Amino acid sequence: MDFHAQIKAALAEAKIDDVTFDSIFLGAKEMTGVPPDTSDIDRAMMVVQELLRRDFTPVNNGLDQVWGAPWEETTETEIIARIRREFSQLTEEPSFIDICWFKAPPDVE
Repeated sequence: MDFHAQIKAALAEAKIDDVTFDSIFLGAKEMTGVPPDTSDIDRAMMVVQELLRRDFTPVNNGLDQVWGAPWEETTETEIIARIRREFSQLTEEPSFIDICWFKAPPDVE
């Protein structure tokens, strides 16, 4: 799938539930149309950045925080830095509970 198809998949997921970071990561791993030496996390960040531009909000996963509460980080730079930091601490690929979920704005289409 190319970048636009990844965004469409995330938007479709958002109509059902919050978008999990692992679904973004797994989809981005297979993303076409990017240089082959682009890391998996960089691919995922491309999708995350687009979701943030569309007013998606990262929310807590409930592991160490209140489930579903918006992150304290609010700027794109802060959010990307936190995701990268938490991703670097994982010992395996993220699962649905890892890092965060993204809540769609009310008008997601």
